[in-house]
Amino acid sequence: MPRLRLPPLPPAVEWGNTVWMKSPRGEGAGSRESGKRVTLANKGLANDFVRELGIRKNEVVIDAYCGPGQTTRALLAGGNDETTSADWKRTVEEQKEKGLPVGPVASEIKRRRGTAMDFNFPPWDVSETDDIVRPVVKSKGRPPKAKANEDGEVAAPPAKPASVTTPKFVVANDPKVSALWRGFGFNPDLLPPSRWEMDDVPEPGAEPPTGLRHLKRTVYPSHLQENLGISPVTIYHWPTAASILSDPLVAQHLEVYDESKGPLEGTKRPWDAPAPPITLVATIPDAVFGDQLVNQWILSATSSNAEGKRGWIWEWGRVRLALLRIMAPLGGTNYCKLSVLTNALFDVRALPPLHHIRDPADASERVKDKNALRKGKLKEVAGEEKEFTKRRTIARWWLGGTTTGRVTPTFAGDFYPIREALTSGGRSSPPDTRLLRPHLLGIELIPKAHPVVTAAQRESWDYILRKMFVRSTVPLEEALPALAFGADNLIDKIMTPNNGYKGEPVMPDEIIRNISTDQWARIVDVFDKWAFKPENLVTDGIDLDLEESREIGLT
Repeated sequence: MPRLRLPPLPPAVEWGNTVWMKSPRGEGAGSRESGKRVTLANKGLANDFVRELGIRKNEVVIDAYCGPGQTTRALLAGGNDETTSADWKRTVEEQKEKGLPVGPVASEIKRRRGTAMDFNFPPWDVSETDDIVRPVVKSKGRPPKAKANEDGEVAAPPAKPASVTTPKFVVANDPKVSALWRGFGFNPDLLPPSRWEMDDVPEPGAEPPTGLRHLKRTVYPSHLQENLGISPVTIYHWPTAASILSDPLVAQHLEVYDESKGPLEGTKRPWDAPAPPITLVATIPDAVFGDQLVNQWILSATSSNAEGKRGWIWEWGRVRLALLRIMAPLGGTNYCKLSVLTNALFDVRALPPLHHIRDPADASERVKDKNALRKGKLKEVAGEEKEFTKRRTIARWWLGGTTTGRVTPTFAGDFYPIREALTSGGRSSPPDTRLLRPHLLGIELIPKAHPVVTAAQRESWDYILRKMFVRSTVPLEEALPALAFGADNLIDKIMTPNNGYKGEPVMPDEIIRNISTDQWARIVDVFDKWAFKPENLVTDGIDLDLEESREIGLT
């Protein structure tokens, strides 16, 4: 199994004092990107995530918002990171024999020094990382037992592969410089200092080059791991992801698609070509700007013109996304415009940590008989009855209408910060506290070669979903007038089958939140071909054809 040249990380309970600075000081990121971060801290869960994702031959991976690098280490090892303190000891000896540094030395760092920064790399005792023991799942909280097939055989747990495919190159990206410094041994002196990090008071009138905007490069090579690059530029800045792929350190590892073109242009490919071995992994921050990020990434997968031209990372083709975040199922209270567009533009698959479920208490169907609900019966619109339990238990495993059949048992110590619930504010929990659900869920998104959202209709998709989900709990016939005056007259064309319009017909009493992607395609097609469709469907003066218009929140 792969053995990395990076030190194994300590348990999450020690992260607050060793690998994760709570203050935004001493780093390039402001408080906006430093707060409300939840990071995967358990090595086993990170390995499960990567193994389920699958590393392809010649894969190049960007690990955005990587933190100190638990997921990055799993990616480098192809989902089989078993690096021990003995491996790190050998790495240290090899570095010393070659006269190379192991990591930043506190006495040599030119940054402003203090208690939070006065350390040598790594700032934890690596010898104790071999003793990390994950809590055992108690009988009450065990996941469902494996079921026997028709022959009475029970599926055995997946065995470790005989050979492991590892990425050709991985870029650890995080604007939190202290996380890169402490997690990977990245030298912060390579970066222009922030104003509060200057050792000396600048001369009156002098304006030192501070901030990440003065970076000389986007990706720096790791001095320890040969196939690892370090990028301290925020991926919140729209051009960052594409500039990472264009960086010479990364571009040399990209698979060449067209040899007749230049070194960089030859790595780019058309949309209908086979998907490139490039993956953008991201641990999405639990904040508004995290939702903005995902929204921008999803919508940008639509072509910007009739020729099918796409910008950003889509210049390299149908790049795979792997996100650690939450996605709402069809019919859930969080099911929204973005959920519809995601399923319309991408093939979606669940990744560990698994808990992609539909909770009965999360249903939004109208209840015709309130007495039946009190008795424990929930009547759905379709007339089907099902048991309704007040206790929030697992009902089904959902993801885009499909089931996974698995739930990953997780504990508070599997994530950082250590909390039983993300709503608990600053209150921490014992690391062995069993969580009702993981703080992060894995999602794989592979762009569809021929999505139902076309360049000609993408403004109609955006307009209709934005208007309709304002009243997501009402039937279609009640929501249609919100599109435009007289739009309720379109209901006959929307509900009639085989009438020449795209998608599947939708009944007038269908609740907005329960409408499937194919049914939305019918609504959009009928509206888009309507003679009285509003002329301007784009609000706030945003021109979706301009790459500059995708720049968000840069203040």
